[in-house]
Amino acid sequence: MRFTEHEMTAALQGAVRAALAEDPDQAQALWDGMEKFARFQTLTLVGDQVLPVLVALPDVVVETGTRAEYDDETVARVAAPLLAAEWDRSQGDGSWDTQPEEDREAYLDHRVGLVQEVLSHMPPRQDPDALIVPDHL
Repeated sequence: MRFTEHEMTAALQGAVRAALAEDPDQAQALWDGMEKFARFQTLTLVGDQVLPVLVALPDVVVETGTRAEYDDETVARVAAPLLAAEWDRSQGDGSWDTQPEEDREAYLDHRVGLVQEVLSHMPPRQDPDALIVPDHL
């Protein structure tokens, strides 16, 4: 799927803030209180897990004012081979295929949930032809 840099950044930040606290005002305060490098590290950790999946999702038509939506099955189908490759690169003592089935399912369910959380924070798609210039410019 072709998401803009702004869409992916806003979605990652929204998901991280939502994980900081349930109350949006408190989450925003915690986010604002983090050092910039800590924000960067947190976004990098989440981004390393979800950005490859977001980029590999199939293209769908997204109407202006709506978000791209994918069911868990579609996200899992895209995430499974990426997660297996990631596991094989990071684990020297065994491949993804040698892990117990319930462990693989748990990892995949977690990744699908994380991707869905990020997608839920994706800003609504804007019309590229309706350029809005702020008054202060």
